[in-house]
Amino acid sequence: MTAERAYEDDARFANPADHHIAHVEQCVHDLILQEIITLSVFAPFAIFYMKERLTLDYLWASLCLAGVVFFLFRSRWVGT
Repeated sequence: MTAERAYEDDARFANPADHHIAHVEQCVHDLILQEIITLSVFAPFAIFYMKERLTLDYLWASLCLAGVVFFLFRSRWVGT
């Protein structure tokens, strides 16, 4: 068996796991983006329409979400 043939066999067996990981990663990205969009619509609605008081909790939650987005998508932005 040549080295090239062995590499092809290894690549064939590695693909399903790579596809599964990529699919799970895409699902996580989609869920986080869905959460960001939902909160960006609901927070102004709660503040302006429902007259909810704006507290520091909103700031801390926003900073946590910004951190999640940064660490989740940094490989796309930074290129690592």
